[in-house]
Amino acid sequence: MSGGRVDEGWVEVDWDNLTSMNGFRRGPFGGNLKKECFVPRGYAVYEQYAPINDDCTQFRYFIDDKKFHELSSFWVQEGDFLISCSGTMGRIARVPVGAPKGVINQALLRIRLIEYAVYPNFFLKLFRSPTIQEKVLTKSGGGAIQNLAAVKVLKAIKLPLPPFAEQKQIATKLDELLAQVETLKTRLDTIPTILKRFRQSVLAAAVSGKLTEEWRNNSSTSNLSQEIKLCDQIIKDKKTISLSNKEFFPEDLLFEIPETWKWVRLCRISEVVSGVAKGSKSKEETIELPYLRVANVQRGYLNLDEIKLISVPISKAKKLYLQPGDILFNEGGDLDKLGRGWIWEGQVENCIHQNHVFRARLYNNLFEPKYLSYYGNSEGKAYFIGAGSQTVNLANINKTSLSLLPVPLPPSKEQTEIIRHVEQYFTFADQIEQRVKDAQKRVNNLTQSILAKAFRGELTADWREQNPDLISGENSAEALLAKIKAEREKLSTKTKAVKKGRKKKSARIIE
Repeated sequence: MSGGRVDEGWVEVDWDNLTSMNGFRRGPFGGNLKKECFVPRGYAVYEQYAPINDDCTQFRYFIDDKKFHELSSFWVQEGDFLISCSGTMGRIARVPVGAPKGVINQALLRIRLIEYAVYPNFFLKLFRSPTIQEKVLTKSGGGAIQNLAAVKVLKAIKLPLPPFAEQKQIATKLDELLAQVETLKTRLDTIPTILKRFRQSVLAAAVSGKLTEEWRNNSSTSNLSQEIKLCDQIIKDKKTISLSNKEFFPEDLLFEIPETWKWVRLCRISEVVSGVAKGSKSKEETIELPYLRVANVQRGYLNLDEIKLISVPISKAKKLYLQPGDILFNEGGDLDKLGRGWIWEGQVENCIHQNHVFRARLYNNLFEPKYLSYYGNSEGKAYFIGAGSQTVNLANINKTSLSLLPVPLPPSKEQTEIIRHVEQYFTFADQIEQRVKDAQKRVNNLTQSILAKAFRGELTADWREQNPDLISGENSAEALLAKIKAEREKLSTKTKAVKKGRKKKSARIIE
């Protein structure tokens, strides 16, 4: 038996030497648990689900009494540790009291510790520590599906062994510290949801006039009616058949806005255009251009990580180019995608958009595209859901419905002020979000640091000074190791005697 000191009063020991007789067992070959072996009820077959989910109550397969006794060396009993060996490797669970009798399958490793030598909760945390996980996982092998290393290799992994009383103390200390860390993580994890609600509240206040109420009381506003008339003149000059004369708005979608604001249709202040259909055939000479898809147009930002190309007629290309300030809206997908969008700022040269993405180009450059997009991504969602059509797996909104989107329009100066306020609040939220992410990383590192300190003996240094009797003499790790060694030698001698007796008996039978 190998052993070496890793901390004052600790020893280092092969993993195998901490397990009882037949305590280090990999599951049987798959051929021993074929489909025809399974019965509706009987002894449970433990699979990787147990250690991966830390749950020993859910089972898919069962075997009868005959098969159970045939696989007796693979039995599972209360207190055993089950380790996942394939695919999702290195997960561990302890079989609880009252768990059903059964056997492990080929994807599990069963560990049965020497009860007086290793405190179960200590071992559970030791195995989950980054140091031991690294030792276990770096010795894995396999092709497409990774597998834990051979049992022989795993048995030789070195584990630190403190005195038994100190093992209990380490486990207790870790329970306390890790519970505190988990509480901290839980609190940090709630902050992104709070920030999301905060951003939604900011947008709701922005498009209802509440965000700029104080500014409005202290400022002179521009002439909104005149600004809208300029848009109407453009529509008239273009001889566009406009839907903007439909001034009836659904009451359930309207909310109170300031007196200086006005509800208008989107098509009264912008030109709404659909994009190019993928796969459209043309007899003309074509050119390949980058184009935006639904996946590129997110709610409040553009994801330009992957821009695909599409063929369009050269004669129509220039008319299709997106321009900085164009407001993009998604035509369809699921309900959450309906109408979401953001502003094009010319990030990709000569870029166009597909027919599942709409483009709204404002007639009057006094208006702010971002304001319109803020509205579409917040309070405008209710309109898109109501005006859109829904099939089994797809929701979509057409050009006419989008054109009729009711917009609570402030004067241009106030739109600029709204954007300033929103960006200021969003920047504040982004800074908090980044701090949360940094804190989450530190907390995750804190968990690893605590575990590393625990298994170097640093968490129990003061405890050892106060309890010398519990870690010395017959209670020391050296004494524990000597006891394990003596019992193993005794068991080995007994096993050899039994084998020798069997040989003599066989020889007499032959004579």
